[in-house]
Amino acid sequence: AGDLSLTRGVSPERIIAMYDVAELLAAPGRSLDMLLAAKRRGVRVLLDNFDLDNPPARFMEMLPADILRVTPRQLPWHWDEARRSEAMSSLVQFADNLLMDVAVAGVECNGYRLALKRLGVRYAQGVWRRDTAGVIPDSGYLP
Repeated sequence: AGDLSLTRGVSPERIIAMYDVAELLAAPGRSLDMLLAAKRRGVRVLLDNFDLDNPPARFMEMLPADILRVTPRQLPWHWDEARRSEAMSSLVQFADNLLMDVAVAGVECNGYRLALKRLGVRYAQGVWRRDTAGVIPDSGYLP
C-alpha cells in the first residue's frame, strides 16, 4: 500500500487496504505486524468478512483497523429484518467502541441504505444508487 502511494502519487490517507478477518486469524502475530505497518504509512485498514454469527471479538480488539465491513445478506437469517437489525446495531456499537466505522456490502435499495444509516453505518456498497451518465464518483459514503 505504501508503494502505491509512491508510484502513483496517491496520498497514503486516501488508500484503504482491505484484509480478510479469517486470514488474519490464521497468524495473529504476523497479522498485527502487517496492520501496524500499514497504519504507520498512513493507510486506512478495512477488515472484511467479519463473522456476524460468531464474532472474534477478543481478536478484533487488538487490531489497529479503521473500517469493519460485513455482508449481512450472505447469512441464512438475513431475511429476518428484526434479527438483521439487532445484529447490525450490535455491530455498530462494537465497532464504535473500537473507534471503527462500519461498511455494509450488498446494499441494493435506498430503503435499506437509509435503515443502515439510522443504525449508524457510515458506508454502504451496492447498487442502490445508479449513475447511468457516469458523472458521479461513487465514494461509498452515506450522505
